[in-house]
Amino acid sequence: MTWLGTASSSETQNEVDAETLDWQQWVVNIIGELRKASAIYGDLAWEQLANGLAHCSEIVGNSKQLASLVGISKQLLSSWQNRKQMPSFGRILELCYVLDISPLLLMTNNLEALKEALQAKEIHRHPRSKHLPPHPVKREQALALIRAVLDG
Repeated sequence: MTWLGTASSSETQNEVDAETLDWQQWVVNIIGELRKASAIYGDLAWEQLANGLAHCSEIVGNSKQLASLVGISKQLLSSWQNRKQMPSFGRILELCYVLDISPLLLMTNNLEALKEALQAKEIHRHPRSKHLPPHPVKREQALALIRAVLDG
């Protein structure tokens, strides 16, 4: 697998660390899973995320522990759980990546499956570093690539 960003003048800047590659592969798999589920079941139940997050809090102990585990503030998590704010797709992916669960699992309201998935992992991933410099993105090329992937 290779990096989909733009080429740089320095060869060392083109190298992707293992954490970034793991993240990219995970995101590609999750987007494929969401696309497939959407094609089979229609609109996904994004509004159920709040319930899934509340269940996650119960499973790991409480909201404070979940917020700490996934690297967000308790206030932000609370606003998501209380439906005062909807997390962005990127934030949902980051949270699910740390917990190593699918966003679909958060939407199912299946407490047993969620508990099993979360307890099966003794060590969760660390939240992704926010200190990585952003790579320049050519939006038109990226959009064309995404469309090509989605079109098969």
